[in-house]
Amino acid sequence: MALVVASCAEPGRLMSDADTDALVTVPGGSESDGPMGFVDRGEIPDDFPLAVVEVSGLTWVVAVAADGDRRYRGLRGVADLGDVDGMLFVWDEDATSGFGMLTVPIPLDIAWFDAGGTVLGQASMTPCPARPCTSYRSPAPYRFALETVAGGFDGLEPLTLVFSP
Repeated sequence: MALVVASCAEPGRLMSDADTDALVTVPGGSESDGPMGFVDRGEIPDDFPLAVVEVSGLTWVVAVAADGDRRYRGLRGVADLGDVDGMLFVWDEDATSGFGMLTVPIPLDIAWFDAGGTVLGQASMTPCPARPCTSYRSPAPYRFALETVAGGFDGLEPLTLVFSP
């Protein structure tokens, strides 16, 4: 899987909070002047910026979690992603924290990548309505993680990540 990240401002760069004004800002989708046009955000909160990514030649729209609060919240409580294909988690430094499914109502698949774009591991994660919950961990420190609905990575191999901040 190749993943190329682009924003409405500059291809290959994740969107900043300031860039999000050109994209969807109304729950459930809205018209926008950005390159994505109408995007149904489903139940994904408006404060998650959206980015267009290329996954194995396919165009995906992902919500971006690039700060501690957004990474913690992730897809908790989100049962409907609408037109959004997944969530891209981004760190400035290598990370080792695990991913949990507490209050995430739908099964998800996750792939972890190092700073050079090499896939480190994948997992299928199951919903956890109450503690204790499984902690899903990368086998090595990672820079990026991409979550999608269960089965979303099927047939997209080999997994690689191409990212230019």
